[in-house]
Amino acid sequence: MIEKFTNTNIKNIRTDIEKALSELESIGLNTRIGKILYSDTNFSCKLECNLIGSRLKEEKDYDNSKIRLGLPARNSVIRMDNQDFTIEGLNTRASKNKILISRNLDGKKFVTTINSVLKYTI
Repeated sequence: MIEKFTNTNIKNIRTDIEKALSELESIGLNTRIGKILYSDTNFSCKLECNLIGSRLKEEKDYDNSKIRLGLPARNSVIRMDNQDFTIEGLNTRASKNKILISRNLDGKKFVTTINSVLKYTI
């Protein structure tokens, strides 16, 4: 039984929630949990759902802006610090780190600048 929320048990809770939500794929829904904010006694997070096969807002924004910004195609691979990353999308609300990327090794998500993507494109 959890008596207090900590960084460790929040990570475990995220994993459990993601596992439970993955069952929604059987009815045609993709789910994504955003950043989890927590205190000792409660936590909150954003849950996004979209239909399987449809593009996320960030993917659409990237596709619509890539030519204007001179960016490579979405799902292109960039190499930073001897690691490969895949371009996932564009966060138009961010002031600096607008590009969403995921590390190919483990799928962990990161953000980076437009200039970094242009510099490290393979």
